[in-house]
Amino acid sequence: MRARKSKQHASLKRPSLRLDDPRWISLALAHHIRSEQLTGERYADLATPQIVEALVSEKLHSMRRNMATGECEGLSGPFWRGRDIIIIDHQFQITPRGPRPGVHWETFVWKPDVDRLWPAAQTEQEAQTEKNVWTRREPPGPAPTRDWKMLVAREVIRRLMVGLKFPRAPEMRKFCKSTVGYEPDDSDIRKHLKILRGQ
Repeated sequence: MRARKSKQHASLKRPSLRLDDPRWISLALAHHIRSEQLTGERYADLATPQIVEALVSEKLHSMRRNMATGECEGLSGPFWRGRDIIIIDHQFQITPRGPRPGVHWETFVWKPDVDRLWPAAQTEQEAQTEKNVWTRREPPGPAPTRDWKMLVAREVIRRLMVGLKFPRAPEMRKFCKSTVGYEPDDSDIRKHLKILRGQ
């Protein structure tokens, strides 16, 4: 990756990391890697808090590139405090956007950190452990809802905060399936969406 202009953030703890090093990978790709390790699918919400925690602690080093100018700058842990990674229609966004919101930044992370934090050899065992959070043994009866209404409400709020349209039931059904492996009935989702709309 070539950059016209590069600078290190003052609090980046490893200035030896070159911002034009080819071992930087996109944040989206790192999220895909961790998602597939945990669930076997991309865009898993389970991966998000782990990645954000690693970014805040600087166990996962990061940088961003201005796609218009090629300018690169290293990002420190404090940059990520209070921020979240949201996925809307398979697009990754960082919220809040912070200063210079009109600039198109692409965020990258250090691939060696990804490999060190989440070695492939541990994938199968750890994935089962994470899935057990959602698949604890339960008595016979209807499929567990796993708080789908709370998940839908949170996703609706996120979408509205970034200026997207109010979602429809099929979208939220797919979101629930990809997030926790549970598909509520469309009619139930529509009722819940009406409540969220205040209707």
